[in-house]
Amino acid sequence: MTWPTQQGIFQAGDITLQSGAVLRDARLSWKAHGTLSAARDNVIVYPTSYSARHPDLEWLIGPDAILDPTRWFIVICDMFGNGLSSSPSNSTDYPTLVTVHDNVQTQRRALRDLFGIDRVACVYGWSMGALQAYHWAALFPDAVERIVVNCGVASTAIHNQVFLRGLMATLEAAPQHIGNGRFSTEPLAAKRAFGRIYAGWALSQEFYRERLHLAEGPEPNLGAPDLETFLRTGWEDRFGANPAANLYAQLVTWDAADIGANALYDGDLHRALHAIRARVLLMPGATDLYFRTADNELELPHLSHAELHPIPSIWGHRAGNPVANPEDARFIKDAVHKWLAAQHPPRWRIDTPPSNPRHATNTQPREALMPATVNRINPSTVRAPTGYNHAIEIKNPDRRVIIAGQVGVRLDGSIPDSGEEQIAQAFANLTAILAATGLTTDNLVKTTVFLTDRSLLAALRAERTKVMGDLVPASTLLFVSGLADPRFVVEIEGEAVA
Repeated sequence: MTWPTQQGIFQAGDITLQSGAVLRDARLSWKAHGTLSAARDNVIVYPTSYSARHPDLEWLIGPDAILDPTRWFIVICDMFGNGLSSSPSNSTDYPTLVTVHDNVQTQRRALRDLFGIDRVACVYGWSMGALQAYHWAALFPDAVERIVVNCGVASTAIHNQVFLRGLMATLEAAPQHIGNGRFSTEPLAAKRAFGRIYAGWALSQEFYRERLHLAEGPEPNLGAPDLETFLRTGWEDRFGANPAANLYAQLVTWDAADIGANALYDGDLHRALHAIRARVLLMPGATDLYFRTADNELELPHLSHAELHPIPSIWGHRAGNPVANPEDARFIKDAVHKWLAAQHPPRWRIDTPPSNPRHATNTQPREALMPATVNRINPSTVRAPTGYNHAIEIKNPDRRVIIAGQVGVRLDGSIPDSGEEQIAQAFANLTAILAATGLTTDNLVKTTVFLTDRSLLAALRAERTKVMGDLVPASTLLFVSGLADPRFVVEIEGEAVA
């Protein structure tokens, strides 16, 4: 290496975890690449992935690689449970659950104490590292400028948990298992089965169909002479080298990952996503079976600044860690370099992966929802809103549509008897006017609602959610003594941009 490196163990002392348990004499292993700038403004945090240690991640660090140590000060943090930081293998009283939240809190403390770092330019993570990147952005919204979520999500999906709990059950079935993910001796047969199960999830069906696990398959491939050798050397041996208790502990961490599952957000995932101020690059693998593109698509509307940029590859989850795949590495490098250089990325952008990702050489971006740049602002210094946004910042709109107050009057002039029906009709009228201008409720940036009956508040909120979903505008609600017609109970004004 032609750039400076340093490494060490951060002695964190006794840590009280989210669960209330104590991780005693906690140790966080780390390694840094590059030089910290005098302003401490060139820091990239790079957390490890499942069962990985920092040497496993260093392949993508280099002047011509994905992360450039001549420009950035890159700190790799070894996750708890990986055998270098505190783990069941080196801590006799290691707690049953150490969460991603626990990891990230300790990582931030280490950066402050070791280097005086309070703010980071980026957190880059793949797989469980991506879970940690998302947690950094949600837990410290004022301290993180960008994150790269490479094959990861904000909250572990149920389908992913099915996989994880199957792996846990495989280890638990071993006769050496003595409870809570601990073992009297290493369960060798169980770990062999563990590795073979993993092989079916880490790479896609298309990958195996193209025989890319074999030396006879199209290049690049993984070079095995046959399937049995591939399973033994690529998977059994890999996981066999890890203590079963460490594997189990990190499965539990992965299973529980959720950026909203903490005292700050009280279990509200959408509120946690809305609180993120960092610029978020979502890079799912197009054929990943763990962290699906659809999961990131659901997260996207809740983020203030984000791009969805799927990796067009049939290498499944491994597309995000393409040690043996130069094409995917090049794709990630180009996207990450662009993201790190961007000063004002678009509010949202979705790059649509091609129907045959293996043969794709390019993807054409399409702007999501509107060409205007719209930032939804919900500062952490103000209590998070419910069903609306505190502020909307609009830049460079082509059109602005002002919608007069809409009441619950049908096309034939009749007025519904119930307040709930009037609310539904008022929203229907608002939606119809938007449609007449070629817009939808997605284009709304401000609403003002006048309501005469406080008991209808729940119905108003329910209808708003039904009509607008999670993409809500800034909103003001006023309770008034009456409207233009004494039979009216609601009136809704709107403003939309495009």
